[in-house]
Amino acid sequence: MNAKLATLIVLLAATATVLHVRNASPAVTQSRSLDELPLELGHFRGREQVITQDVRDVLGDGRFLSRSYMSDVPFEAAPVDLLIAYYPSQRNGQSIHSPQNCLPGAGWAFEGHSVVTFRDAAQHQHRIAEYLIGNGSARMEVLYWYRSRGEDIASDYVAKWQLMMQAVRDGRTDGGLIRIMTPIADGETQQQARERVVGFAKSLDMRLGDFLPG
Repeated sequence: MNAKLATLIVLLAATATVLHVRNASPAVTQSRSLDELPLELGHFRGREQVITQDVRDVLGDGRFLSRSYMSDVPFEAAPVDLLIAYYPSQRNGQSIHSPQNCLPGAGWAFEGHSVVTFRDAAQHQHRIAEYLIGNGSARMEVLYWYRSRGEDIASDYVAKWQLMMQAVRDGRTDGGLIRIMTPIADGETQQQARERVVGFAKSLDMRLGDFLPG
């Protein structure tokens, strides 16, 4: 068993223990419905994607949004897919599903990882996880991060730790996950795909405070 897996198991066990002890959930300030997130974000225009019932069954009891956005920039033909999952309470087996578990189950292999740092229009700095994934000859550029009380978290392990500390401190176990994906088109570099998803993330992140509780 490698060190990362052992650490994750310990964190999950500790989190489960804390959540079992802290059964009462405090009131969380109600945010706007995810459905109200604008279809127009910067120079991107979105359309809804259906989340099938079998996928909802796997995701569990939460609030979800799935959309595909296209850029208005000439020659920018590749779509940007957005998934937001928010769980008001992560108890009784209901918790955020890491893309590192879901994407391999869909046939994608993780081929590279780094952390992207950017500043939004308000000059707030954000750190989010970046992954290159592959399935046969197809390649995708993926960004994802956790959102906990207004804070962006790039690491699965840190997100689990934050959840445990939050539950101990005030009993809150809510949290969200934001995942952005785009294909690396024929003749396109990973850097070009990265610029597309980071540009989208800049337009999105500064709006999230209205839709995910702080």
